[in-house]
Amino acid sequence: MGESSPLLKSPLSPSMLERIISAARRDFGSVEARRRTRVITQTSMPGAPKNDYKKFIYQTRFANKSDITETITPHFEDGVWKVSGYYVN
Repeated sequence: MGESSPLLKSPLSPSMLERIISAARRDFGSVEARRRTRVITQTSMPGAPKNDYKKFIYQTRFANKSDITETITPHFEDGVWKVSGYYVN
């Protein structure tokens, strides 16, 4: 089995997640609309141990950017869901 990513070794704390999201969305302005477009459930991800993983994908319109895809990736560990990533395109 391969090594898991550092994010999966130690999930993001709420304050770290807030800082990452703020930095990623810094220039976008406030959220005007958000629609979940897809939820993907997986039992494995590249370089990570077998587990329960999800990808929540949203189409979001911000005040300064009209069409953004946001992806939130939590995994199930020790009986709770823990966020391990947040991405914007």
